[in-house]
Amino acid sequence: MKKTVFVLLSLIFLLTGCDYAGEDDNSAGVSAIENGTDGTYTGTDDENVPTKKVRFIDLPSETFENMGVDEVYLQEVGFTEAESLEIIRSGFSNIRSITEGKDEATKAKIKNFTIDVPIMSDNSRAVAPKWKVCTVNGKPNQKFHPDVDTARIDEYVMKARSIAFDLFTETDFINHIHIRYAYYMWGEYDPAIGVHEGIDMNVNQLEGDGTFRTVVSGIVNEVQHDGSGMGKLALYVSRENSTYFFLHAKRYEGYITKGKSISGRYYAGLQGGTGNGKQIYPPHVHIGTEKGSTTFCASGTDLDLRSQIPYDKFYKYVDPKYKF
Repeated sequence: MKKTVFVLLSLIFLLTGCDYAGEDDNSAGVSAIENGTDGTYTGTDDENVPTKKVRFIDLPSETFENMGVDEVYLQEVGFTEAESLEIIRSGFSNIRSITEGKDEATKAKIKNFTIDVPIMSDNSRAVAPKWKVCTVNGKPNQKFHPDVDTARIDEYVMKARSIAFDLFTETDFINHIHIRYAYYMWGEYDPAIGVHEGIDMNVNQLEGDGTFRTVVSGIVNEVQHDGSGMGKLALYVSRENSTYFFLHAKRYEGYITKGKSISGRYYAGLQGGTGNGKQIYPPHVHIGTEKGSTTFCASGTDLDLRSQIPYDKFYKYVDPKYKF
C-alpha cells in the first residue's frame, strides 16, 4: 500500500513539472491553508523587520531577481547600460564576471555598494521545509513553500499578469510589455530573505513612473503617506472579511485617509522601494491579503507562509478587458 501511494505521488510531481528539494519537513510550520482561521497569529509584522547592510555583489542571483533589480538600478550601482542589459539577460549569473572586468575605481565602487536587506526572523520553524521546485514563466528551479499548489503555477502567473495590467493601467495602458508581474511570487523562497508573503510587480523605470490603482475597493484601515513605514495601504473588504495590502509605495494620493471608502478604479499611488521609512528596494508594489480587518501584514522574512492566497482574491476584481 505504501509503495502504491509513493508511486502515485511521484507521478503527480512528474506531471506537474515540480519536485521537492531541501531539508526534511518534520517541524511544525504555519500552513497557508490554515492561515487566519482564528486570528491568533502574532508573528513578525512587516513594520518590525530589521535590516542589515549587505554588499550588492554578495547577494545570491535569486535575490537580484526577486528584488526587482532592473537596468536603471544596475546603472546606479556602476554598470553601463549595455552591461546592465547583459546582466539581466543572463539572469544575473554573470554579474560578478562583469564586475571583475571593470577598471579598479569602478570595480571598487560596485564592490563597496551596499543595500539594506531584511534580516530573516528567528520566529520560524527550526528546520527548513522541503521546497517545491518548478519552472515559472520560463525560469527553471524556482523554489516554493510546500503549501503552494505548484500544479496551478501557470494559472497563478496568468492571474498575476491580469492583476498587474489592471493595477498599472494608468501608467502604461498602451504597452504592457514594460510591466513585470511574475518575478517574485507568493510562497516563493529567497535564501537571503525568506518565504514571500505576496506578489511583487512593477513598471520599468525607463518606461513609466509606476502610478497604480488598487483594483480592489474597500475601507482604508491604514495608509502610510510620503514613503513612511513600509509605504503601506491596507484596504478592508467587509463582504470577504479580508484586508488587501499594498506595500513599498513612494506616495499615496491625499484623498486616501484612514476610515475612508475608496474605489479600486482610481489612481491611488506611486510604486516605490520604501522599507522602514527609507529607500531599500528597487521601485515596485507588493500586494497581498490577510484574514479579517487588520493592519498586520506578515513580514515574509522567515520560512513559514501565513498570508492568504492572493491570486483568486485580486483577480475577481480585475477589469474584464485585462482577464486572460
